[in-house]
Amino acid sequence: FFSAVMEDDGEEAEEEGEEEEERRDERVLSEVHLGVRGAAASTEATTTTTTDFTFVDPAMVDSDGDLLLAKRKRRSATPDTESDSGASDDGGGGGSQQPWQFRIRHGLATSLDRVGLQVWRGALLMAEALLSGLVPQDGGCTLELGCGTALAGIVAASLRPSVTFLTDRDPTILSLAEENAALNSAGDSARCRVLDWSRPLRPQLHGGEEEEGGKYGWVAEDVERLREVSVVLAADCIYDDDTTDAFLATLRQLQPFLHPGRCEVFLTLEKRFNFTLDDTRWDARASAYDHFASKMANIKGIIKGFRVVQPLDKHVKRWLEYGRGSDLVLMRCQLEPAAGWEPAIQ
Repeated sequence: FFSAVMEDDGEEAEEEGEEEEERRDERVLSEVHLGVRGAAASTEATTTTTTDFTFVDPAMVDSDGDLLLAKRKRRSATPDTESDSGASDDGGGGGSQQPWQFRIRHGLATSLDRVGLQVWRGALLMAEALLSGLVPQDGGCTLELGCGTALAGIVAASLRPSVTFLTDRDPTILSLAEENAALNSAGDSARCRVLDWSRPLRPQLHGGEEEEGGKYGWVAEDVERLREVSVVLAADCIYDDDTTDAFLATLRQLQPFLHPGRCEVFLTLEKRFNFTLDDTRWDARASAYDHFASKMANIKGIIKGFRVVQPLDKHVKRWLEYGRGSDLVLMRCQLEPAAGWEPAIQ
């Protein structure tokens, strides 16, 4: 009986391994890229293209969709188009009435483990929140977790004057983020660094370039600058139960390294619905979002000093035409230092 069970378990494990491999090889395409010629037919992981995302303040557009300030110089983040240097004359960010253009190099259809090479709707919503002035534009540093193509982080780097850390687990993704930062003249203020949520944080921060992240490894100066991080961004990088748990564990471990005062955390998520047939009735559930919501309901037991302040998705101006609906969520949270709290580095 024992040997038979072991044999069955082995076969089951082998089947699960094959299913996991098939899942990793499955190719997905962001809705953002559906209009890109040839995107749906792309089968190579290395297939990339460049898209210019132009964000226009709705206050600039009349009822016919025409720009009210068409004769004014366009504000652009790309180095090869006409742009203003420095802040705009009406305050920049949420008060600016000039279009912002960001040139992003990105992948098309990718495997599930490389979805960070694509632009997702949550990144567009985060960019709109930044441009709407909903994210503080203080003098602190910015940390983007799971940056992917780094669109949100690059927008933040254009608005917030200090260092922006663009972090992800994959050096290939970080290489693309670095390229995009350079394309948008954000290379001087943006630092691309490896941060793998599935691994203990402290060795990653203190390992140095050679031991941990190679070209994108953390150095001592970076760890010092983390103490100046007052804003953390996470744009649509939480999409299943495992990433939710890993994200919260990483945020808990980061807590003592960030600003000793209060740090604000901005999250965008997409409610991805799965349809199932149960007793001849179709049922739609966003199971990954439900898992995240259950964790947030008990967040005091997971991260001391962390709390949700308010949902912001209904307060964000529409700067860009894309499929933005009620399935996109934006949350503003606060992370405060907790006396005597030591993060779990396990």
